[in-house]
Amino acid sequence: MQIPSKSLSFSFLSRSAPGVVLTLLLVASGLLAAMNAGAVVVDNLYRAQVGVEGRDDSARDEGFEKALSEVLVRITGTRTILDDEDIESLLKDARELADAYQYVDVDDELKLRVTFSASGVSRALADLDQAVWGANRPAVLVWFVTQERSGREVIQRDDFMPGFLEESGKPVTLADRPDDGPWKAALLDQATRRGVPLLLPFFDEQDRDHISVSEIWGQFHESIDEASERYRPDRIAVVRVNERGGDWQARWELRSPGSDDGISGEVRESEHEALVASLVDAWAGHFSDVFAVAPGDVEQQQRLELVVSGVDSMTGYASVRRALLGMEPVREAEPGAVKGNQLRLRLSLSGDLTLLREYVALDQRFEMMAGPADESLGREAEDASAWLLEEEGEAPESEESRFANLYPTLYYRWVTDADEEEDEVQAVDEDALRIIEPLESDDADSAAPGF
Repeated sequence: MQIPSKSLSFSFLSRSAPGVVLTLLLVASGLLAAMNAGAVVVDNLYRAQVGVEGRDDSARDEGFEKALSEVLVRITGTRTILDDEDIESLLKDARELADAYQYVDVDDELKLRVTFSASGVSRALADLDQAVWGANRPAVLVWFVTQERSGREVIQRDDFMPGFLEESGKPVTLADRPDDGPWKAALLDQATRRGVPLLLPFFDEQDRDHISVSEIWGQFHESIDEASERYRPDRIAVVRVNERGGDWQARWELRSPGSDDGISGEVRESEHEALVASLVDAWAGHFSDVFAVAPGDVEQQQRLELVVSGVDSMTGYASVRRALLGMEPVREAEPGAVKGNQLRLRLSLSGDLTLLREYVALDQRFEMMAGPADESLGREAEDASAWLLEEEGEAPESEESRFANLYPTLYYRWVTDADEEEDEVQAVDEDALRIIEPLESDDADSAAPGF
């Protein structure tokens, strides 16, 4: 159900002065599974639980419609999807799109839990030319400060274990924290509803060594970034809430760590829940604009090259390819060639290069490079014996050569440690481990992968 907003302003932010952020720790809704590096993969995007009046057919059909409305908002990233006339017809067929449902009692209230068919809903949205925001989503660390008569307070993650023992990026769910107070409960609830992975800080001694409440309220970026490093977020949000004229007013900003550029806004509501809903709506809408893939993009796939250095084992190769194939815009990631610790992949993707860069940036193991690595053979100096494995003057132009001449190339460095890769390989499927087929060459060292 959409909560009307009394007032909501939204603007792009560009700050050069240091600012302090209030950091909300990753409030990963019950949907989330945190990853050690970069983005969060949000589970159960196509499941919703809603209140119903009874178990009869009419009440159940109404529950299906409410549940599908929540799912559509979550996977498109915007509430305006519900204003579309074609969506109204889709909602009437909500029961046909359901894979499973069950009734559950929550605090003496009857709820209907529905799981919808991901393929069915996706096809229906594609038919209506609606973009979909995938499961790989940026983890947002929220520094949330309230100012009341009793003073300023940071909404924080409870230390049920010492901060140095508890994993800083571990999700906090509503079920884990039933009595967290109005602000935290509202944040957890809206994070679940919108599929936005939010982190909350411990604000323990380790955090306070880097930042104070006053610095958060003052939005000192340098101090906020230092305190945020332990949480490894993809984005940092700072929210400052105070009472004004009987209402709650929140001024907020959202940006990437280490950057002064981002977006900002102001929200004013009479209730805690409505204020937080407006905040999370604004963030989800922004992420949808950045990350959602339109059906037309899928039909008109683009191709490019990705050259990744620092890949020195088959485990690393499998991890790189698996990471890329898990990104919403990437349809194919075919092996091209290897030289030393450098891997060349041919990608087919939906959307443009900007969309791909945004997704790759969510995985902190990929470090963007301006061009080829030192001592590598970039396109300008590339010789066929190194990458293309052809003898000069004898072999015709290969598929790789034509591909390199026709499509753009992005360069990255793969940054990970041996322990991470050892853990990762346990989950890599056989297809991801598929070896690069050597091209014909008299040079055995060049013809085989460099690991």
